[in-house]
Amino acid sequence: MENSDYQIRGFTIAVTNMEEMVNFYREVFEIRFTKVPKYGVILYEGKFGRMKMLMCPADIARNTARQNRHQFDIIVKSLDNYKQKILENGGVLIENVTENNDCYAMGFKDPDGNSMVLIEYK
Repeated sequence: MENSDYQIRGFTIAVTNMEEMVNFYREVFEIRFTKVPKYGVILYEGKFGRMKMLMCPADIARNTARQNRHQFDIIVKSLDNYKQKILENGGVLIENVTENNDCYAMGFKDPDGNSMVLIEYK
């Protein structure tokens, strides 16, 4: 429903490899993080697009997932602008660029192994 009375304000990612994940999202998506001391550890908060993003150590979040803790489809202007950044910062491509009717798509995993899809509309 396009005219809904709700929206997502932010999200939290339970992180295993904090330093690598902060670096990856900083370098690939240009997120500026602020350190947030909480629960006796440091969490990292930033803006992913218009949403508040919080990285929390997985053990503090009591997250024991062994696979994706999240999965996003992210719209970008150019896949080419992201492919090299992903590879240089600990990400892994899981599929080459595929073409659909109205877009190109590319799957990848971040340093914690969470898969995502980048989408470039034609």
